[in-house]
Amino acid sequence: MQISDAPLKIPEPWAKNAGASFITYPVPTPSQIGIRNGAASFNDGFPPNTFSPLDAGGAGPFGTDYNGIFKQITAGLQWIQAGGPAKYDGSYQSTIGGYMNGAVVLSAVTAGLYWRSTTDNNVTNPDAAGAGWVAQWGNGSLSSNGYWVFPFGLVVQWGALNPTGSVPRTLTFPLTFPNACFTLVLTDAGNSLQTWSVVSLSAASASVTSTSAVTSVFWIAIGH
Repeated sequence: MQISDAPLKIPEPWAKNAGASFITYPVPTPSQIGIRNGAASFNDGFPPNTFSPLDAGGAGPFGTDYNGIFKQITAGLQWIQAGGPAKYDGSYQSTIGGYMNGAVVLSAVTAGLYWRSTTDNNVTNPDAAGAGWVAQWGNGSLSSNGYWVFPFGLVVQWGALNPTGSVPRTLTFPLTFPNACFTLVLTDAGNSLQTWSVVSLSAASASVTSTSAVTSVFWIAIGH
């Protein structure tokens, strides 16, 4: 296919303004057999007797059902075409037996936060620290001494270490790297351009030193 093959956008849901007597909305999910003769449902579709002639005991199908079905379908498609997100929905999650691996949902609590499921049949709540979810585009703290955890595992941290009057100094990372710190880059924050070096490095902290104990240092660390 080609991008030029894109279908026409749905301007509004089918039967958007249909009167109540001309539409079944929402279309019921459970079977309507034995409840309303000839009525459609998501469970049955159009029931068997809608395929029989009326003079042979058939019933329907009804235009109200057609309007209701098309409205639900086209409303969903219009939402997708308009860029609408799928917000996390615990009730819907239960109905479908859990979200699939790779499903992306908008947080129901935090604006702009998207969660990605990392397992099939995921029935946990991502907004309540449920297992099997990661932030789709990462998350962290955007403070002056902060960090960002990317969804594929990379962790970037940054900050400034103020003078203590002695060296070496201990630099404690805002977030302990889950596995290891790959590298730590130090930049003198003063005008004297002191030389900084790393004495030791761990997942939680580093020991750093310089030729002066009275200057600040900017730092950035990368790990996973």
